[in-house]
Amino acid sequence: MSLKVHEDLTLHSPGFERTIYFVGRGESIEPDDPGLFFQNLFPDKRHFLTRQMHSDITLEANHSIEGEYYQEADGIFSLDCSIALSVRAADCVPIVYYSTQSSLTGVLHSGWRGFEKKALTKSMQTIKGKGLFETIDDMIFVVGPHIHAEKYEVGEDVYSRFDSIFLHPHPENPEKRLLDQKRLLLQEFATMGVCPRSVLWMNEDTYSSRQFFSHRKRDTERNYLAVRCTPRNGPTE
Repeated sequence: MSLKVHEDLTLHSPGFERTIYFVGRGESIEPDDPGLFFQNLFPDKRHFLTRQMHSDITLEANHSIEGEYYQEADGIFSLDCSIALSVRAADCVPIVYYSTQSSLTGVLHSGWRGFEKKALTKSMQTIKGKGLFETIDDMIFVVGPHIHAEKYEVGEDVYSRFDSIFLHPHPENPEKRLLDQKRLLLQEFATMGVCPRSVLWMNEDTYSSRQFFSHRKRDTERNYLAVRCTPRNGPTE
């Protein structure tokens, strides 16, 4: 199954704009090479894609990195507007974030392992530790398509790791629970002090959508959340 951009969103901040692409299921029965797909989507930029490792690792992308466009991390960011970024996910939560004060732009993949490890919190700590933003109020977050709690069935090996406030009873199987990733992310945002107005949600459910892949539906392909940063005035940083 090929890939297709189903929606794009352009957001403005002083000096920069970010265009975010929600990439999912295409019409063709021929599989796409993700590298070629993003080369066509970003012909004027170098593209970096994170692997889906379920880690809490966030790396900085720059042109000194050699080799393939894949990075061994679940989060990646850059200050360089000649670089485009993307993250892949099936039912987990893909997130774009950026600074309203600079060219800082990043992407992150977080599933239940990422929420357990506080991957987003650690990403922000890593970036703030480099002095790349002053306060969390400088940051905007865009949350991409992910599986909703109604279909996110997990066993005891997973649900035993989380507080009951993040779980719902399974309507058919008492040995299973339904994990609420949105509530987990809302809690992480609240703990970081993120203002609700700084978060944009694409409330598309990957399981019920015909536009996006879902691991729970036995799809082997992945969705992508991609972003490009463009200077509105002056040279590329």
